[in-house]
Parts: sequence; structure tokens; C-alpha cells
Amino acid sequence: MPILAGICPECECPTAGEASLVCTGCGGAFHAACVGGAEGAAAWTCKACALRVIRCALCGDFALAEDVNACDRPGCRLAACLDCAPERFDCPAHACAGCGAPIDEEEPDVRCVRCPRAFHRACRPKAALPVTSTVVKCVAHVAEVPPVLDEARFRRRRACDVDGAREELAEARKRGFSEAGFSDDGGASDGGGAGGPSGFSEEGVVPRGAAV
Repeated sequence: MPILAGICPECECPTAGEASLVCTGCGGAFHAACVGGAEGAAAWTCKACALRVIRCALCGDFALAEDVNACDRPGCRLAACLDCAPERFDCPAHACAGCGAPIDEEEPDVRCVRCPRAFHRACRPKAALPVTSTVVKCVAHVAEVPPVLDEARFRRRRACDVDGAREELAEARKRGFSEAGFSDDGGASDGGGAGGPSGFSEEGVVPRGAAV
């Protein structure tokens, strides 16, 4: 779902004249009533940004931020999940879905609230549901229910990431101790010779005949 100025990503309705919160991550303006927040909060982050997940611009489902590919166009913030776009892609927001001609960034256009489709004003489909004068809901989405963010699922994924990172760190520390000649408990590992690699015996005395 694209982030459109003045449109709440939760209910897809205008925020003008209503209490709203702006996410510090994606920049979206949400109705305070839609997200259960207090109007005017100095720093607020939406659930998706807090979990570092992104809604796919093509299928509308959510994916981890590291599991998406961004649009190739400079300045475009849209991204798609790996199932929809295994590689970087050119999203539909840059060409009119009606006539196929490029969208001129300097000229006003009409955009879908649910997907990246954009239209020249003259190409705006009559069957599209108007949201504002420049925002519509495509015919394909009029009766469609958008995917809901499964917070529990993504929290589990993030918890697994943390646990995995801790295990990797522990293994790295073990490898580091081993390569440095230390055992896991912090003591010196066995070395060659009676006195070990340091030239000291187990009692801490320099063996007779050892070079000092």
C-alpha cells in the first residue's frame, strides 16, 4: 500500500480535520482513533515500522523489511515481497494504468489508495471509487479486504532473529578463544611441550632449562 499524503493507511480515509499521528518511520499519517494513540505525540511509530515489516506494493501482504526488493526508480519508496518481485523492479506507479504513457511528476495525477496504480486525470476509470479528488480505490479493490498485519507472527520472527544472533555471537566468541589459545573457561589451552606455549609449568614456575 502506498503512503499517500493525507490518507490514513489503516482505514484508507482522509485525515483532514481529524486527530492524527504521523509515523516517524514511514511518514504515514494515521487517525489517532485507528491506532489507539494520542494526538500530537512527539515520537510515534506505527506497528509495521516497529516490527520492521513492509506491505508489498503488488500483493498487499506484509513481509520483513530485509525480504523485499525496492523499486528501481530514484526517490520511489515502494517495495515488493520476494514472491512478487524476486529482483529489483520498476513499479506500476510511474506509468498511467489507463493509457500506458509515463506519469509526469509535475502534473497532477490520480492514484489508487490500495496499490501503486496511477492514472492521468483524463484516464481515471469511471468505476473507481473516489476517496479524494486525487485518490481513488481501483475497481479491483472496491470489494477486496486488505491483508491484516499478523503482529504475533512477525514478533516471533524477530525473536528468532535475536536468538539466532546470540547463538552466532556465542559461537564466534568460542572460535575466538580457541584461535587465541584459550579454553572456553578462560584458561590457557594445552600447548606443546612440558611448559605449554607460554613456557610455564602448570604450577606457574618456569621449567628448568627453559629460556627466560
